[in-house]
Amino acid sequence: MARQSQRPEPLQVPGPADFRRHSEVNTMSDQIGTGSPRRGSVEWWQATLIRLNDLFVNAPWLDDFREYDLPPADLDRGWLGRPGATESELDDLERRLGRRLCPSYRSLLQASNGFARFGKFVGKLLPSKEVDWYGNRNPEIRSNIEEWLRAGHPVKPGVLDPAWREDIPLRSVEITQNVEGTTLILHPDATNVDGEWEVWRLSIGNYIRYENFPDYIDDAIERLGPRTSAFGPVEY
Repeated sequence: MARQSQRPEPLQVPGPADFRRHSEVNTMSDQIGTGSPRRGSVEWWQATLIRLNDLFVNAPWLDDFREYDLPPADLDRGWLGRPGATESELDDLERRLGRRLCPSYRSLLQASNGFARFGKFVGKLLPSKEVDWYGNRNPEIRSNIEEWLRAGHPVKPGVLDPAWREDIPLRSVEITQNVEGTTLILHPDATNVDGEWEVWRLSIGNYIRYENFPDYIDDAIERLGPRTSAFGPVEY
């Protein structure tokens, strides 16, 4: 995986000193010139992480979630992100996986090498040093899947998404912390014309597929929006 060409230094997401609320950042055009950033680029992730951060840190309907599910130190500084991954860290991850990362995931790690919570239903975004193949991070589950398949059970069971196969986790990369049986995996075998990997959100008895990583985070941010009743927003 060694490469000779030099790459630019990774861009850094805003930290607590220059944090701006999502209401003040509708696009990144004021930061990178004219127009909006390319979807899935480092600049796009910077803007998207500001939106995600603002919901977690400031949304009043997430007060209970903040109290019980977010790190107090991150809340105190107002930023759930981490410094961007270096090229050395990214190269090390690609060597361990044996393949180059898909563009949008690589850009995300350049923007923030970890995030305290990466959606309502999954845990933290793992830093590059903790990312690995799902089977390596979950050896007991890997053994259970392999035993299930050896016993002759169907590879494609009757689930909601016909694209699901029981062996997908064995060929996928886990990128978030597993929280109560729910995690996020990238599936390199399903790569689109842009080189983006398919994303699955796994939970007990439920599998949700996204065509690419930006589609996942757009949905995750939407799901963090307020639930309303006749009396207004309700707690998460």
